[in-house]
Amino acid sequence: MVNRVDSIELGMPYYILQIADYDVDCVIPFELKQNQPFDQGERFSQIRYGSQVDLVIPLSPRFQFTPTQSEHMHVEGGVDTLVRISPRIPRNGGA
Repeated sequence: MVNRVDSIELGMPYYILQIADYDVDCVIPFELKQNQPFDQGERFSQIRYGSQVDLVIPLSPRFQFTPTQSEHMHVEGGVDTLVRISPRIPRNGGA
């Protein structure tokens, strides 16, 4: 299941890809409707038992995204941060 999140603060969307484990074989979306807003930290679906959730953030000329977790770390949705967002500093006259 792919969820598109439109971020007003970033001025661009990002995506949450939920991949259910082969034993689970389903993602349970909650009662959100298409284009319905939800708040940060609010639950929007559920998967279990070793399933995977990927955060897909497109590259941005305005912002730099720095990971806050090491690879393969277990994180808890709505609790652990995944990226630090900072404005890109423009380069003046050079490479």
